[in-house]
Amino acid sequence: MTKLPEKFDLPDPGNQETIDEIPSSSDYYDGSMKLNVIAVECSINNSVSTCINISSCGWCKSNGTCIRGNNLGPLQPCKTADFVFSAPYPNWNPQTRLANFSIGGIDLTLVNK
Repeated sequence: MTKLPEKFDLPDPGNQETIDEIPSSSDYYDGSMKLNVIAVECSINNSVSTCINISSCGWCKSNGTCIRGNNLGPLQPCKTADFVFSAPYPNWNPQTRLANFSIGGIDLTLVNK
């Protein structure tokens, strides 16, 4: 075949079957019960390490509290620059003044002022 035909014949209709349908207003979920909403109380976490391990919380350095937030920033009052959503490196502790770690075989010392 080098060219499609101008007209296609439709296939013969198949067997039709009836279905049993029971109409009901409770057979579907309309979102009114808010089942997909998870409420996490970030403020009960009083340590940085606990706070940054909760996916919907982050640490606000300026007021020293755990608040709601995500990778885009805080969802409660806190300067974006003071908000830490996840640890910048393994075993991170904001109270530590010096931190030694190795990246790609290079030993680094981080000084926190």
